[in-house]
Amino acid sequence: MLSVALVPVGLTRFRKGLPVLKAPGAAFARRVIGTALAAAEKHKKEKGVNILYIADEFFIKARLPFPSYSYYNNFPQLENGVGMISRLLAEIVKIGEKAERPFGKKTRIGLITAVDAAPYIGKLGLALRLAFPGVSIKTIPVINRFFGKTVTVAGLLAGADVRKAVVKNRNLFDFILCAFDIENV
Repeated sequence: MLSVALVPVGLTRFRKGLPVLKAPGAAFARRVIGTALAAAEKHKKEKGVNILYIADEFFIKARLPFPSYSYYNNFPQLENGVGMISRLLAEIVKIGEKAERPFGKKTRIGLITAVDAAPYIGKLGLALRLAFPGVSIKTIPVINRFFGKTVTVAGLLAGADVRKAVVKNRNLFDFILCAFDIENV
């Protein structure tokens, strides 16, 4: 099935000499979401299926809740940052159901992710702490120095930035895990 991802413009540190573009703020993101959801709903009523999916970044910037899990129709735009957080939140619910203790009681775990996803990865950490009492879990948000601080999504973290975070934090944890959406490591 063909689908379209609506993602915000990526403004990297490599924009010197190019026309000025403004990063979307909260008000703009809310307008985009309202317009896009209306268009998606109209298409779904006419054709029976949604083909327009809004990137998680817009919901984060707008400070709005993510759509329901069913909105994403098997997540056809996952690799473009669409539905990653909703999928993660749904997985968190399942943690307690399948919990087997993979770590010792006093294990310290660091979870590496990007700035935008850090609060949601923190929820994963909370769910893991509840499922595995005594395990210490901390989120490690990584600033994207390769593309620039304005690029805040996990899928665009550079391996060098992740490596620096691991080296900086390696003595604080027994394990350091990367979010599954970090693809450039």
